[in-house]
Amino acid sequence: MDEKIVIIGMGNLMTLIAPSYSALLGERLKTDLIATTVDEEDRKRKQEMFPFEIRLGDNAGALRDLEPTMILFAPPPHVAVSIAQSDLAPYYAELREKGKPLPLLLATPPVPDVEKYFDILGEDIPVATMLPNTFAELNGKKVDREGANMVTLSNVHPLSEEDKARVKALLDPIGQTIFSKPQYSLKILTAGVELTSITAFMKDIADNCPYAMTIQQVAAGVRLGLRKKFDIQYGGDVPSDDCLPEWQLGSLGRFIDSFTDGIIKYLKEVEIPDYAAVSIMGDMNLHITMMQTREQIERQMAGMATPGGMLEKAVKDYEAFMREEMIAESKALAPDHPFSEEFLGDIAEFARKTSHAVLDHAMGLAK
Repeated sequence: MDEKIVIIGMGNLMTLIAPSYSALLGERLKTDLIATTVDEEDRKRKQEMFPFEIRLGDNAGALRDLEPTMILFAPPPHVAVSIAQSDLAPYYAELREKGKPLPLLLATPPVPDVEKYFDILGEDIPVATMLPNTFAELNGKKVDREGANMVTLSNVHPLSEEDKARVKALLDPIGQTIFSKPQYSLKILTAGVELTSITAFMKDIADNCPYAMTIQQVAAGVRLGLRKKFDIQYGGDVPSDDCLPEWQLGSLGRFIDSFTDGIIKYLKEVEIPDYAAVSIMGDMNLHITMMQTREQIERQMAGMATPGGMLEKAVKDYEAFMREEMIAESKALAPDHPFSEEFLGDIAEFARKTSHAVLDHAMGLAK
């Protein structure tokens, strides 16, 4: 099928996954894709980046003008339901009245929950929610096999095999596509968000340790500890055992060990039996941080932290409840003074509690 795509919400996420729809559409990218955004300055910037039309608002017009076979729905979480009701619902109703095929809807979590779309748009729509891998390349190197696209299917109205193949055709260029169920996806996504927030911790370690370390070096040491803990055998740019002095590697290894212990405890408490996502998402995030400049890291964190979203909640909780202790421990870090046992225990408990808080936040958005 020659897909035609409308993107509603051409924000940071849809910009980051451009290699997916660019590969799918190929030479038709200019003519068979229309995107919308509500920010005029951002629209102008994005229009200079991409060959397809980017409109200010006008979701309904974009849908009617292009008649897409696929809709990528990525507005901010706090307005997703209202836009689905005001723009998507009338459009799907029109198509039914005219006897036309209904486009495949791929929406970004956490809201609405995939089952909610059937309440808003009708039980006959093909829909899934997706959390795409946002890094297919890193400094010119392909790293798509290191990341995963998480796609959540309905328990009641799952996608057909044909539509699942269409999802894979879109997302496989940027990562391994994994299909999951609603009762698991948001809980696993929360663990991934908490692992992404660790960049804020690493910035404070690098900025405050009296023995100079860049954030890239901190990420390398933390990644090495993670890879040893989970026996990770894949991935590029693997740090060596001598990338930092042994005492620094020891402290960073114990830091990530405690942090992931907290996340695993959270996963057990929410009845997720498989912890593979911790190693996949953790290693990818640390690999990215290792290879980027400080400016790129700052920009990436800002871009991923959607206002009102899950990552913003995780980072704010760190700043409110853990940052002061993290900075104090980093200032005291020395060959004869590793991270304290009390601090490591606090880190594990913080990761556990904040994961629950982020999950509760996401579930609140979904109501």
